[in-house]
Amino acid sequence: MRNPLLILSEDGRLGVVDLDEHGLCHMWSVEVSVDGVASWIKLREMDFGMLLPLGNTRSSDSLWLVGCVEGTDILVVATDIGAFTIDLKSLRSRKLSSKPFEDIC
Repeated sequence: MRNPLLILSEDGRLGVVDLDEHGLCHMWSVEVSVDGVASWIKLREMDFGMLLPLGNTRSSDSLWLVGCVEGTDILVVATDIGAFTIDLKSLRSRKLSSKPFEDIC
């Protein structure tokens, strides 16, 4: 995992989302068996390259999971061309800002 982000999964359980080296977003949730053993179950996989106007920059080097909007199914993603929200239910993206950002660190 490159930059995992803890979230509440669609069913209200603990979840994690992460990007792989190809820009695919993987969503996992904790499932507890009847024996009380917890394990990670893959819920879904989303191609952020298809949801965002990234052109030829579909590697995870140009994508960063920034955060999520609490109580919603919305992720905040930063790219080389700006910041976006992605609605995990509708799989729609919305541009929040454009580059260049000013580094204040």
